[in-house]
Amino acid sequence: MTAVAIALATTALSATAYAQDAKSLAEPGKDWETFHGSYKSWNYSPLSQINADNVGKLKVAFIQQVGRSTRGLETTPLAKDGILYYSGSYSKVFAVNGATGEMLWSFIPKLDEDTVARQTHSPYNRGLAMGFGNLYVGTVDGRLIAIDMKTGKSVWDTKLINSQKLTVGFTGAPLLVKDKVIIGSQGGEWPYRGPIFGVDAKTGQKVWEFYTVAGTPEAEKTWGNESWRTGGGGGWMPGNYDAETNTVWWGTANPAPLYDWSGANWKTSGARPGDNLYTTSVIALDPDTGKLKFYHQELPHDAWDFDSAVGEFVSIDRDGKKYYVHPNKSGYVFVYDRADGKIANVYNVAKASNFVKNIDPKTGELQGRRDMTEGKQTNLCPAIAGGISFNAGSYNPQTGLCEVLRAATGKPAVDRWWSGLRPRRTRLAACARRQDRQGSMEGQRRRPP
Repeated sequence: MTAVAIALATTALSATAYAQDAKSLAEPGKDWETFHGSYKSWNYSPLSQINADNVGKLKVAFIQQVGRSTRGLETTPLAKDGILYYSGSYSKVFAVNGATGEMLWSFIPKLDEDTVARQTHSPYNRGLAMGFGNLYVGTVDGRLIAIDMKTGKSVWDTKLINSQKLTVGFTGAPLLVKDKVIIGSQGGEWPYRGPIFGVDAKTGQKVWEFYTVAGTPEAEKTWGNESWRTGGGGGWMPGNYDAETNTVWWGTANPAPLYDWSGANWKTSGARPGDNLYTTSVIALDPDTGKLKFYHQELPHDAWDFDSAVGEFVSIDRDGKKYYVHPNKSGYVFVYDRADGKIANVYNVAKASNFVKNIDPKTGELQGRRDMTEGKQTNLCPAIAGGISFNAGSYNPQTGLCEVLRAATGKPAVDRWWSGLRPRRTRLAACARRQDRQGSMEGQRRRPP
């Protein structure tokens, strides 16, 4: 076979692999090949063997011990053709026979232990990406690694961040989009600029890099006193891909320093005067170039650590409109038009909330901000854990309901919101009264008005 024929055959195989990956990621199916299950971001499986009638009869089939671990397992396993793939702390990756629990292989990267020791975040890992016969994992010391799914061997290992100097690395899952792996860094607590990277999925070559802190000349002007140079940011959890518009949506982390003491004068004074774009924002990027298409800053000058990186982008089509429903860490839920990122609605599911009086449901403008000054602060709600965390929710297309794990006064509770443009009223008054007394919601159901 000639070199030209070999090249053509390789291109054809790559195109076939891409087509298969794109098809399997588009809709929920029998396998779980991306962090949120599919590009719908529903965290939902159509499989029905386990149901409400038999879930109480489940028993332990096998247990895996992953060895060295800090803060346990925070990952979402991936599954394909009967094999489970999951990551552990210290960026370890495992392949397991889903029927028997047999360990097929393990991948344990050698990390820079000095860098790991300096991290304020434990070296946990929250997930993987899958495609082109590889698994992709980010490391806490700033690398992105491709691992052969069959052998568990490294295919390529690319250093993206000088973590030895900047401390930040990767803890969240990457996202496969066409022929690229996209991953966002940590950053909100560290003096860096929180980049998001687009990397060639086959070669490991960095294709583009977008800074969530002052990533454009427009954004640089929103950081007084050149505070953008140490602005934090990042995008530590995976975003989503809208194939119809060829757009990657990504939530970004909080600015640094974490809290500000300028009070009502935050526009002109304090450690980071200004709106601090593009932190605590939803950004839309071209996956081929990394160029910014549009954005919405959910909390300008975030003074509370209520970043936008935590929530999934739940894809909802309703009444001829196409939306993304995106929870913010504060407990406010933003509904966006997928075409242009314009606000369709905003509502709050955190019942204990006073950091703002409200967020305008038509414009997204913050009303009645509570900006802190230097000194002791009391009764700020939600607390640092926020109203919603990275393990936010699941949408069931059969019921049209999204169930979200909501943190209220430190106690998790299952809340249910409507998947469209506004939350539903409480059906059971007793549940509502119990929520008022306890500061949490247990077993609440919602129905259309």
